[in-house]
Amino acid sequence: MSFSDALECLKEGRAIARSRWKGSYRLSIEENELTGVEYIHTTAQGTSNHYIPNQSDILADDWEMVA
Repeated sequence: MSFSDALECLKEGRAIARSRWKGSYRLSIEENELTGVEYIHTTAQGTSNHYIPNQSDILADDWEMVA
């Protein structure tokens, strides 16, 4: 699916990933407890960080929902 479709999945509370990531990474929306601001969050191999999509990710059409 496209990035815009994947973004809608995120907004619905689903996790997404690119198929080429092969289960290494997944994205979800988290909320900052102090400010209440939502952000896209990546989880990979036990670590987590904010996620900022790059041009390649935005133009890709290999996004999929993950469990």
